[in-house]
Amino acid sequence: MRAEFMLATMLVCAVRLLPAQSTAIPVELQELQPGARIRFAAPSVLVERRAAMVLGRAQDTVTVGGDFPATRVPIAALTSLEVSRGRSRARGAVRGLRWGVPFGTLLGLALASTASGCSNCESTGAAAVSAFGWGALGGVVYGAGVGALFPVERWNRYDLPARAGR
Repeated sequence: MRAEFMLATMLVCAVRLLPAQSTAIPVELQELQPGARIRFAAPSVLVERRAAMVLGRAQDTVTVGGDFPATRVPIAALTSLEVSRGRSRARGAVRGLRWGVPFGTLLGLALASTASGCSNCESTGAAAVSAFGWGALGGVVYGAGVGALFPVERWNRYDLPARAGR
């Protein structure tokens, strides 16, 4: 008797939860709330991929705006979607390193090639290595510092479910 009651309870719960799962909004579309910054493509509405701010949200449409007039975009028309996670100074610093290290290394090589023996140095090689090292270190410091001043925006890309109309 107890097992039959538990089985009946589980069936009732399953029947009640099944419709709730089928009408739930997909996780990636829950991010489309007013104030969120997104990048999206909807070729049937806008010709090119755009970055915009979500201004409003209905069950089947999202209103976006930015450097173009506010536009209503049907969710079914979205072919790609990315949601901003804010700006990262650390990623900006890494991007700065990609520029600073090569330029600092070239500067260090240029300084190393002009290094001549000094009265306090044991050899010209030590002066050249020192000049190269200081040039590369300067590139690291300046590249990371300048890069951190210009943060990079982070985006999370969401895979949208395949739709029949694409």
